[in-house]
Amino acid sequence: MDTVENVGTTKKVGRPAKKSVSKEETDLEKLQKQVATLLAKVESMSSGAVQEVLKEESNEEEDEYVKVICMVDNELNLSTELKGRGNLFTFDGFGDVIKILYSDLYNIVRNHKRFAKEGKFLILNKRVVRKLGLDSAYESILDKDKIEKILSGNQSDAVNLFKTANKGQQETICQMIIKNGINGKKYDLNLLDRLSRVYKEDPEEDYSLSDKIKEGKEDKEYFKSIDRSKIRIN
Repeated sequence: MDTVENVGTTKKVGRPAKKSVSKEETDLEKLQKQVATLLAKVESMSSGAVQEVLKEESNEEEDEYVKVICMVDNELNLSTELKGRGNLFTFDGFGDVIKILYSDLYNIVRNHKRFAKEGKFLILNKRVVRKLGLDSAYESILDKDKIEKILSGNQSDAVNLFKTANKGQQETICQMIIKNGINGKKYDLNLLDRLSRVYKEDPEEDYSLSDKIKEGKEDKEYFKSIDRSKIRIN
């Protein structure tokens, strides 16, 4: 039988052949680095330009005058700092409008948050209202025209509109109705009763606009009688 002899072969293991780098590849790498550097510079410049524009817009808004209207029937004082310090803005009464710088208005809203949310004063700029975070509060605040409709005494409009106002503004409207009634305005008793029932939170609560008006008239007459009386001092 023939036999096959395996003869082992030995190969020399040496270092891998050095890959040659062409001039074209070297130039391409340099070009890629240059492009990356330029793009980084452009991005940096663009970012700076955007920041500059935003800064200019911010400055413009701070220098912007915003119309603000008083929604209470008495003098209203709003200050940019606590306890009446800082810039003070005084409204004569319901419907009085003052132009206030946005930067001052921002501080007023921060210091008079409850007044802002209850609608003691209104900002007559939807964009500013949204920026100051009052858009949700304004959904339950009546504007000047709607309050005047309630005060006019039209029963169908008055009750429905009154229901949509927040509690703070309902209180303000009730005070205005009482003041008007004391000063001689005639209101339908049924309307006053319906508004009273909407305003009071507790069904058992004793609250009546017509009674408030009656009491106010009696007090007014009482103080008139005191003014007319003469006190003699011997």
